[in-house]
Order: sequence, then structure tokens, then C-alpha cells
Amino acid sequence: MHKDTKGKIAEQLAELLKTKKLEDITIKQLVDACGISRQTFYYYYEDILSVMEYWVKRVVEQNLADSLAANDLRTVIRSFVARIVQDRSTIRKMIESRYRAECERIFRNGIMTYLRRLFQQKWPNPQLIPSDIHAFLSFHAYGLIGLVLEQCTHGEPDVDQLVDQLCRLFSGEMKAQLDCSKQA
Repeated sequence: MHKDTKGKIAEQLAELLKTKKLEDITIKQLVDACGISRQTFYYYYEDILSVMEYWVKRVVEQNLADSLAANDLRTVIRSFVARIVQDRSTIRKMIESRYRAECERIFRNGIMTYLRRLFQQKWPNPQLIPSDIHAFLSFHAYGLIGLVLEQCTHGEPDVDQLVDQLCRLFSGEMKAQLDCSKQA
């Protein structure tokens, strides 16, 4: 048996999503592709959506590790965007399925977890009250998921443009440009 059976199942789901719609993938197809029994599948997961949730969690963990190793905001964002672009066909299949609402919830929770942990590592002693931290993270998570999903579902994303836009949004540069244009 594979050393990381739970991870193998999640990766196999991502592979199947490259050629099939989420709702067309059955547990039988997944266990056959993994070479495991249904009993083994149900030992680790409840259903296909729980596999997808675990896959997103793994992507978030890898993105977090890459982001924490980065020295600047642009590198953090580029690392995040690069992984999303790499997995865009899988993400697109998830979003285009009849499980769109569940998929968006899973992505939103994943991004919220990512941002919360990144925030805790980069700013361990923020001068904000917990409700302000939550509002800050929620605002950015919803915005990030919206931009990323839009990019993943509408053709080939322009990575450099998206990275630049996210950097300017997160740094406050866009707001400063708006403030300057208001004064002119």
C-alpha cells in the first residue's frame, strides 16, 4: 500500500479532473485508479467532496510553506498565483460542476486558512483587535478567491498582470493612486 494513501487518493482525484467533470467521477473510478478498495477509500474519506477538500488543504499547505520562505510580498503572491495557474484546469472543473457552491466554500476556507497562517507568521503581534483581523482576512480572502476563480475560468491568465494587481491591492498602492486622482 502507498505510504500516503490519503494523499494519493487526493492527487488521483486531481488527475481525473483533468479529463472529467467532478460530478462524473465516481468512487469506483477513483478507487480503481488508485488500486485500493472501497473500504480503504471510506477509511480516509466520506465522499468525493471530502477528497477535494483535502486536496485543497494540501495545496494550501504547500503554498504556505513556499510563501513563508519568500522574502517579499511580490514573491509570496507570485508563488501563490503560480500554483493556482498550475492547477487551473482542476479548479475549473470543480467550479464548473454542480457542486460549485461547495467548491467555492472549500476554496474560500482554504484561502482564509492560508491568509490567517501567513498573517500569524508575518505579524505575530498585530496592533488590531481580533474582529478587525477577521475583517481584514475575510476581505482579502473573498477578493483573492474572486480574482483567482475569474482568472481560472476565463482562459489563459496573465500571471504577471495578476501578480502586479494583487501586489498593488495588498500594499495599498491602488488606493493611494485613487486618492491622488481624486485630488487632481
